[in-house]
Amino acid sequence: VEGRTLIGVLNSIGVLRDAEAVPMLVTKCKSGEQDVAAAAIAALGEIGNDGAAAALRAGLTAQVDAETRGEFALAAVVCAERLFRENDSAAATDLYQQVRAADVSKQRQLEATRGLLVINEEKSVTLLTECLNSSDEDLFRLGLKMARTLPGDEVSVVLSQAIRSAAPELS
Repeated sequence: VEGRTLIGVLNSIGVLRDAEAVPMLVTKCKSGEQDVAAAAIAALGEIGNDGAAAALRAGLTAQVDAETRGEFALAAVVCAERLFRENDSAAATDLYQQVRAADVSKQRQLEATRGLLVINEEKSVTLLTECLNSSDEDLFRLGLKMARTLPGDEVSVVLSQAIRSAAPELS
């Protein structure tokens, strides 16, 4: 199959979470047709297993155009969410960190940061502090939003200190 039919098949593979299809999807990620590559990348994110995560990590660092790297980043965030829901916090953390370190859009980096704040309670205060001390308005606002959901007295202390020292335009 090819064209729209192939894209439909790739989407179905993702919905079915067919782990055996990961090697074929990796091949299709390299397709010269952007829509086919995007569908294969998205399917890897939906499958969300270790093999898919490895392929997505490789895609984040591959020599690809910005649009394709963005597709890899979105799929990596989806994959990390699935890994976390399936109690593989270590793999999810690694994937989120890879997205944060990649040359991808701010939106994908914010999504990965949020994911790390949610899943990694022992390091969340450090990352929350980073967010709240950032001069980047979007990162600061993410920190404010996440501070409402994170447990612990230490979060309250960090939030209080950050608000007092924030630039007036951020607070």
